[in-house]
Amino acid sequence: MTSPNRPETARRRANRIDEIYGYLNDVVEYVDDHALQDDILDWMEAADDVPASSLLDHIEGVLADFVEYQMYRRHGDGREDFPEACEGCRHYRTACPLFTQRRVKIERARLQDELVDAGEEEVKQKLRQLAGEVGCHVIKDEIARWDEEFADLLTEGQVLRRQTIHLLRPKSEADVVAEEVAETAGVGN
Repeated sequence: MTSPNRPETARRRANRIDEIYGYLNDVVEYVDDHALQDDILDWMEAADDVPASSLLDHIEGVLADFVEYQMYRRHGDGREDFPEACEGCRHYRTACPLFTQRRVKIERARLQDELVDAGEEEVKQKLRQLAGEVGCHVIKDEIARWDEEFADLLTEGQVLRRQTIHLLRPKSEADVVAEEVAETAGVGN
């Protein structure tokens, strides 16, 4: 059953990444630590490369890239008819059920329609189930990669935001007085 409000983790993570991106974009020019500034810019480039807005879109995008291949052996050993990502699959160099079996193609299309409003956990469960039925390690690997990349990107962004907040935080009166006292006393010179 689909959820009408789509309370999915991916959307929340994507929104949090967008919020961090907006904050870092606003402050990056004020950061005078060049290494931190480079880290921020690198993180922003990585955030720009997030593959899709949802796991379902990501998986379908990966599978859409396979369309340039026949996904069944036409001649020879069949290597040129499959992407490298499929190597190791029991269907590699023979025929991929995701692309060649009518029943599986219909099921995939049905799932895509059914899961468009589903939460991320339901999407993962249904896609893993389909992958298990047809023996597709690419789908399972992409789900794991999706989780890892989002989690790592979010964590790194939160660390960068904290570092910039500490760097750009205005000094309190007590800090200013302590620095002036230290300068007057000759401490630190």
